[in-house]
Amino acid sequence: MNRKTILTTVFLGVGSLPLAAQESNQPSLDPTIVQGETAPALTPVVDLDPAAIDTITSAEIQRANASDLAQTFRTTPSVTVNGGRNQGQQIFVNNLESTLLNVTIDGASQGNLFHHQSSVLIEPELIQRADVVAGAGSALLGPGALAGAIQFETKSAFDLLDQRTVQIQDGKQVVEETRLDRFGAMFKGVGYVNGDGGKGSATIYGLLDDNWGYLLSGSYTERDSYEDGHGNLVENTDYTRESALVKLSGRFDNGQSLDLSFEHFEDETLAYDRVNIDPAWLIQSGRPTGLLQRLTSSRQ
Repeated sequence: MNRKTILTTVFLGVGSLPLAAQESNQPSLDPTIVQGETAPALTPVVDLDPAAIDTITSAEIQRANASDLAQTFRTTPSVTVNGGRNQGQQIFVNNLESTLLNVTIDGASQGNLFHHQSSVLIEPELIQRADVVAGAGSALLGPGALAGAIQFETKSAFDLLDQRTVQIQDGKQVVEETRLDRFGAMFKGVGYVNGDGGKGSATIYGLLDDNWGYLLSGSYTERDSYEDGHGNLVENTDYTRESALVKLSGRFDNGQSLDLSFEHFEDETLAYDRVNIDPAWLIQSGRPTGLLQRLTSSRQ
C-alpha cells in the first residue's frame, strides 16, 4: 500500500504599521551594548566547560601509587570500578556501566568485548591524564556517551623525558632550566598476598631526534584464586594477563603534534559465562551459568 503525505504550508503576512502608530512621543531607551570576551582555554581532550570535567593527572596517580584502575579512580566520587579478577573489572559512572559511556584511549574508542568482561586495560603509570564527564553526554563527546565519557591520554616519550628545574620567586614558579634526556626506562613490580601472584611491567622510551620520540611498554600478570571477606576461597578466579603498548610521537616547532599508538592485550581464566560475578553466588542463584571453561580474550 502506498502512503501519500500531503504537507500544506500556510503563510501569514503582516503589513507594516501605519506611520502614525510608529511615531511616538515617549522617550527612547538607551542603547544596550553586548561585548564578547576571549573564552578561557579549555581542556585539549574535550571542548566542554571545564567545570563539568573531573581530571585525574599523572601527578595524582603517582602520589596515590595506583596499581590498577580501581585505585586510579578512588578519589573520583562519580566513578567506581568493581573488584575481583581483572577480567571482570568494569568501570561505572554514576552506577552506569562503561558500555553506556564513550571510553577512549588517545582518542581511539574502546569497544566492548563482552558485557560481563572488562574492556579497558591501561597501566596507571602510563596515564598522562584521564578526563571524566559524568552525566548525560554532550554531542561533542561522540557517539555512545549516554552516561558521559572517560577519556584517557597516555604518556609519550616527551612527557617522560622532559625535566625542569623550578625555582620560586616572589611566590611564582619560574623555570630556570629545561633539559631533555635522550633515553629512559622504568620498571614496576606488584605482589599479591590475597591470591598469590604478581605483576611485572617494563617501559623504555627515548628520542629518535629532536622531533620524534618512541615508547615501548609491556606487562605480565599471573595470580591465583583469592579469598573473599569471610576468608572463603573464591574458586576459578585465577588468571593470567599480558599487555603491550607501542607509541610513536612527534612534536614540531609550529605547535603541531602527532601520536601513533598500538595496543595489545590477552588474558586467560577459567570461568562461567558471567566473568564478573562470584561463581558460588551464580550457582546458588539458580540462573543458567553456562559452561565452566577456559576463556581467552585478546584485542589489538
